[in-house]
Amino acid sequence: MFKSRSNKSIIRIFLFSLLFISFMSTAVIGYLWVSNEFRHFEEDSETMRREYIDSQKALIKDEIEKVIDYIQYSRSKTDELLKQLLKERVYEAHSIAANLYREYRGVKNERELKLLIKEALRPIRFSKGRGYFYIHRMDGVLELYPVKPHTEGENQWDLQDKHGIYVVRKEIRKLKEHHEGFLEYSWKNPFGKGYVKYSKVSFVKHFKPFNWYIGSKEYREDFLQDIQLEILKRIGKIRFGNGGYIFVTDFDGVTLWNEARRDLIGKRVWATKSPGGEDAVKRAREEAVKPTGGFIEYEWYNPASKRLEPKISFVKAVPDWEWIIGAGVYKNEVEGVIAQKKQELQTHVNQQVLNIIGLFLLIFLVVIVITLFFSKRLRKEFDVFLSFFRKAAVSHEKIDRSKLFAEEFKMLGESANQMLEERQVVEKSLRESEERLAVTFRSIAEGVITTDTEYNVVLINHAAEGLTGWGQKDARGKSLPRVFQIVDEKTNEPVQHPVMMAVEQDKVIGSAGPVVLVARDKTRRLISHSAAPIRDKDGNIIGAVMVFQDITEKRKMEEELQKAQKLESLGMLAGGIAHDFNNMLTGVLGNISLAKSRLKPGHKVYKPLSLAEAAVIKTKQLTNQLLTFASGGEPVKKVHAAAELIEESVVFALRGSNVKCEFQLPGDLPPVEVDKSQMNLALNNLVLNAVQAMPGGGILNVSAVNVSPGAKTGLPLEDKRYVKIAIQDTGAGIPRKLIKKIFDPYFTTKPEGSGLGLTSAYSIIKKHGGYIDVKSRVGKGSTFTVYIPVSDKDIAEPALDTAGIADRKGEEELIKGTGRVLVMDDDETVGEVASSMLEEMGYQPEIALDGSEAIELYKDNLETGHPFDVVLMDLTIPGGMGGGETIKKLLEIDPDVKAIVSSGYSNDPIMANFKEYGFRGCLAKPYEMQDLNQILQQVLSSK
Repeated sequence: MFKSRSNKSIIRIFLFSLLFISFMSTAVIGYLWVSNEFRHFEEDSETMRREYIDSQKALIKDEIEKVIDYIQYSRSKTDELLKQLLKERVYEAHSIAANLYREYRGVKNERELKLLIKEALRPIRFSKGRGYFYIHRMDGVLELYPVKPHTEGENQWDLQDKHGIYVVRKEIRKLKEHHEGFLEYSWKNPFGKGYVKYSKVSFVKHFKPFNWYIGSKEYREDFLQDIQLEILKRIGKIRFGNGGYIFVTDFDGVTLWNEARRDLIGKRVWATKSPGGEDAVKRAREEAVKPTGGFIEYEWYNPASKRLEPKISFVKAVPDWEWIIGAGVYKNEVEGVIAQKKQELQTHVNQQVLNIIGLFLLIFLVVIVITLFFSKRLRKEFDVFLSFFRKAAVSHEKIDRSKLFAEEFKMLGESANQMLEERQVVEKSLRESEERLAVTFRSIAEGVITTDTEYNVVLINHAAEGLTGWGQKDARGKSLPRVFQIVDEKTNEPVQHPVMMAVEQDKVIGSAGPVVLVARDKTRRLISHSAAPIRDKDGNIIGAVMVFQDITEKRKMEEELQKAQKLESLGMLAGGIAHDFNNMLTGVLGNISLAKSRLKPGHKVYKPLSLAEAAVIKTKQLTNQLLTFASGGEPVKKVHAAAELIEESVVFALRGSNVKCEFQLPGDLPPVEVDKSQMNLALNNLVLNAVQAMPGGGILNVSAVNVSPGAKTGLPLEDKRYVKIAIQDTGAGIPRKLIKKIFDPYFTTKPEGSGLGLTSAYSIIKKHGGYIDVKSRVGKGSTFTVYIPVSDKDIAEPALDTAGIADRKGEEELIKGTGRVLVMDDDETVGEVASSMLEEMGYQPEIALDGSEAIELYKDNLETGHPFDVVLMDLTIPGGMGGGETIKKLLEIDPDVKAIVSSGYSNDPIMANFKEYGFRGCLAKPYEMQDLNQILQQVLSSK
């Protein structure tokens, strides 16, 4: 191809000049790069030797600190885990007894039934055989004691521990007060060494049918040993760095655990000397007991080199257990790392040399290609025309004149294009008529499929393509049952095809009910359908047509309506329960507060009263959850940053779990207007559901994105902006048949579940104008998706909670006052306890049972010149005038009236915005004397 009449052709000179320049440039650059790489390696090797030891010391210290933190955490949870174990076991025994009683009480007499229950519980053992159940009567007689059956029937009313505490009496007293509870006392451990008093914990629960109580107990020392063994096993599984592991010894150097050398467990292995000549055990103990731990150096057998080598370890002690936790690294390992890196450098250099050679070959190829371009240009001119004439019979592709080099060829190409245009005009009219029919067919909103008499697909429109997943080209000629696969909605079994029925019966076949269409990608959609035969001009059947539409969204909307109706009924019940319960708690808390005010802090009854008072205050959380479902628990919304709200809720819910969370929260998430406490509860419930789905731990992925108006989500959302939150777990997944039930009240698949977690989340999100959806695959996990409307308002500044007076710590001294206070409450107990507290504080109370009576009393006393200084009124009065309506009447009578609103609906909008309704203050039920005293001082001092 490069032949020429002269050896000095331009193409030949051009070719060899480019090759020479390319070769010299590549060789010089390669030499400079290799020299520079080796020089840097020598400099880096020295730095690596210095930094290696420092980095390894930091690594092993960090690992030991993590282990120490884990041990401290486990120790702090020991008592809690012990009590949880006892309580769960006793609840199991109580459940067994209750089930036997319910099943046989009409079959067996009382003596036989008691014997049946005792014999059912007698053989049960747990906690490595130490745990068992015992039964006492409420008069102290022992009914069941498996470890000493000969003592059954004895009256142990006077049984004392080693400190003189009457154990049985104390259990019975606890049961009379609370029906169940924990006790702690000292007792001899039959599994211990010698006659030593050990701390023992028991849990008892009253069994009402026979006036028994069932209990179980455990020594703290035995339970702690179980915890220690579990800790040692878990530590043994830790690996880090290049084969690093954790070892545990006692203060005498005896190995407690070494997963890498289990043959050393129970042996004193540190018989070597440290570099300074000191005994390694002594040196290790001295460094370990320091608050920050310490490093020791010694010689140890290296299995890799099979000889003793210098080693450095970090050790730190757990003093209470006399444990030393340690991890180490061989100092000589850095040389192996340097040698490895040198080998890697040599490999890298060799690879780069090959790359340089490859680059030169590539340049050589490019030079050849450029040279060939000039010789092949003319050939391309002819190729353009050859290609045009070959395609002219089947396509309308014109000659691209820009591809032609010579002007003569461009003129010839123009003539050929004119001839092609004339043919296109003739074909256009025929094509337009065909397109009109095709556009009409494909534009029909319902899915349409036509077949021949053999039930093979002939045509399929755009809607049908989207629903079946089959395109026109793929579906044409395929069997209709393959393209249009339908199954029964409930049984998932194939159903008789309507097209075949229409052809066989020679009539239109309508849908007897919804069926499930299984698309090509296995997507399932609920559809309605009809089919009819197609006839020619002579009336002969030449095929069939099927029309169908997706009714999945319609079904979803019907199901959403059913869920909303269920929650509305549950909400009405929950609201009433919460209100009545808070009234009851007000009576309890008020009387406790009143009793405390009449006692000195040192009185023996004062502390139990304080504990009872704290328990009542914690009980308010239950009523807050019930109010979530109630119509009176509508959200009190404020604008919050979406990312902060999501992260705060998820992190809180994951505390103490073995699940790791990975967040994908973009920085441009818009704010949302929500009731923060309610939304926290909803997200907490979704996260806890995911944690329970991964009992062995796992990864929880939490992400959020913006959803623009009009986005196609396939969900019944309004046309506005949303924040979409996705909570994805890697648990067992939810079976398809249970998906529709998971948001139903009281539906649960977990023995420990209440069936209200997901229902609560669903209710809260619906009240916020949002939507919740779930997708799950068995064995893969579940993804809950929450849509919350975006707010255009600014993020609200933190504000003081005027209804949260009870959430304080410490005791405050009561401030005495004077004046007349009108108390309006339909609950006589609340009214009486409020009056007693007011009298204790120096006020003169008077009680009204509803708004009408309160208005009459206020008006009469105002006219007689003895007005009330403050009115304390209940927000809700069943069957009467409540606080909201009463305040309007009182403001008409006296615009300066000082009124305080009180309610068990602590998150009612009036409670949150009481000033807008004319109240001077608010007081959430239940409340205690300090709460009432403080709000009275605030209101009386206000203008």
